[in-house]
Amino acid sequence: MKTLKVPQVLGLTFVLLSVGCLSYATVVARGPDVDLTFVRDVPTKLTPDYLDKVIREVPRWPDWFYLGSKANQIDFRGMPYPLQDQRLVQGGMIEMLFDPHRLERDRFTLKYQVLDYVPRQKMTIRVVFDSKEALTKLFDRIDWTIEFLPNPYGGEEKTMIRGIETVHTAHWRARLFGKLVPSIFLNQIFYPNLLTLSAINNPDTVHPFPPDNG
Repeated sequence: MKTLKVPQVLGLTFVLLSVGCLSYATVVARGPDVDLTFVRDVPTKLTPDYLDKVIREVPRWPDWFYLGSKANQIDFRGMPYPLQDQRLVQGGMIEMLFDPHRLERDRFTLKYQVLDYVPRQKMTIRVVFDSKEALTKLFDRIDWTIEFLPNPYGGEEKTMIRGIETVHTAHWRARLFGKLVPSIFLNQIFYPNLLTLSAINNPDTVHPFPPDNG
């Protein structure tokens, strides 16, 4: 009886594994759409009160968003509110421009609806418009939540900034990569930069705020 040599065995094993992986990927890609969640924790010495001052000033969001260029709270006509009315509010609509610093055609705009905002505790925004449709083609729901929690590990960094991304797939690529490499895939579309937020400069001295009228 003729026996297979080691290279032949390895080659056959590789072929079988490749076919198996391809079959699995096909099943996942053709399967039902699913909810996916990504969570990231970043400790910081900053207090929730201080961090709230940072996030509530919408025009300063580009300071802590990847590729952020400009942000404004807008009215139903898509027009920016006056500067004194640019504070974060629940139910508000925010328009944000992004600039990858390459070609002009690479720039894009996202619009968010503020689903939830509890001062000094958390905010949740939902992507409702994507000028390039790079995100909204893959997902029909994209929610980003930022929470300020006590750091369970103690030490000098008494606050934990928690970022939570919840999405619902709407495309085979999202289903496939969301299953195979969920953390890497979802991290790439989580635009708030929590590391920058955790070490951001004092907003009261570097970027003075408008007077707080209550």
